[in-house]
Amino acid sequence: NIPLCKDPKNRKRGISRVSNADEHHILSATAPLLVEGHDAITGKSVYDMIFALNNGSIQRYDIHGKPQWTGKTPISKIPSWDDDLVTGRNNAYMDRIHFLQPTTASHTVSTSAMRPILLSGDDKMALFTAGRGSLLSMNHFPELSTGRPTLADINGDGTTDILITTANGVWGYCITIENYGSRFMKMLNVLLMVIIGAVYLVHFLEDGEPNRRSTDL
Repeated sequence: NIPLCKDPKNRKRGISRVSNADEHHILSATAPLLVEGHDAITGKSVYDMIFALNNGSIQRYDIHGKPQWTGKTPISKIPSWDDDLVTGRNNAYMDRIHFLQPTTASHTVSTSAMRPILLSGDDKMALFTAGRGSLLSMNHFPELSTGRPTLADINGDGTTDILITTANGVWGYCITIENYGSRFMKMLNVLLMVIIGAVYLVHFLEDGEPNRRSTDL
């Protein structure tokens, strides 16, 4: 068993709605999300599980139930939701964002392990890294959503985009993924080439200068 409700306060919230409107609502969870992982014991590729609750908690566990990370994002920036009192349904949704990382001018590769995590609720959505649970982006909806989001590649760039339905329309959000690691490596390579060129130039100038004696003016 994974102790999602280890805190006694969470257990209490899950039983009955508190009277104070400023307190957390009835505890509710999204469907667990499977992400690529690595079993340190067997050395095999496995799947970890990510859970999100409407009290601002998002956590990743390995196949042995050991916590891998807990999101450290302020609760105000984590999407929340309420269960419908009649149907018990909610607008909570958690999934992965698919994108293609260019490698050459004519080839691209799918970066499955790097795909961000989308968490959507009633009034906002957020993107988290799968590796550490760091917040990448957060966006408030213009209105409260009336259902769970729809994921689709709207502009055809190979990256999953998001459609949100509200009472007065459908809102589209195009996701852009930037690989700062690749950009840093390119800058490092350029800097290295500049240094090599400067050293070569200095060496060339020294070799081309005629030998002088100490008595020469």
